[in-house]
Amino acid sequence: MTQRSNKLPLVTAGLLSATLLYSGCSVAPSKPVKSAGTGAAIGAVGGAIVGNNTGSGNSVQGAAIGALAGAVVGGVVGMVQEAKERSEQDRLAQERAYQQELAKRRAQEAKFRAAIEEELAVAEGFRISEAEIQQVEAQAKELEARLKALQEERNAALARKRALDTAQSRIAAAEAEIQRLEAELADLRGGTVADDVTTAPFVEHHVEQGETILSIATRYQVSVSEIRAMNATIDPNNLVPGQVIKIPVSTPGSAAGL
Repeated sequence: MTQRSNKLPLVTAGLLSATLLYSGCSVAPSKPVKSAGTGAAIGAVGGAIVGNNTGSGNSVQGAAIGALAGAVVGGVVGMVQEAKERSEQDRLAQERAYQQELAKRRAQEAKFRAAIEEELAVAEGFRISEAEIQQVEAQAKELEARLKALQEERNAALARKRALDTAQSRIAAAEAEIQRLEAELADLRGGTVADDVTTAPFVEHHVEQGETILSIATRYQVSVSEIRAMNATIDPNNLVPGQVIKIPVSTPGSAAGL
């Protein structure tokens, strides 16, 4: 019974030691304080048990010594842990500060480059003389005028080409109609054009540039059918300059003035 009553003050002494360490703090305790309190409580209990078991009966003194030793050890452990945490926090803070400083420097460099480029552009503008500007403008106007002239020339050429194609189509249609009518009239007369020109006199004509069989027939006042009948091997739609064709005439001297 006496042994049990002696052990009760042991626990009470250890808890009292820890309570005393915490009671002086009006704010949240730091790592060393927490560790010291925990170490003191554990040391007090351990010291009391050791003091009581030795038979000296001085358990309170053992608890006090154990609490002191535990507080010292716990405080040291807490300080080491807090130092590690502070070191990591300092490292992260330094890293953030470095990144912020780096971003700030990059922004300043970009702003500086923009300012330099603007100054260079202004300086380049100052170096351009009024004569150079007038020269470039004159060259631009000259090229624009040349372009306009070429466009107008092209449009005129296309218009002439369309007019020529239209005229040639009309000529081809007229020649075809003339040949058809001449053949029809020859049938009505009771003979063929070929029969009329086989024994007729003729003159030789050298085709000139741009002439057609219709223009030649008009010049010699004969029909296209008569010319075709006397020149069966020629292509009336593809006369070549210098080509020789026979032109039927009523008398050899009738075409002398043509």
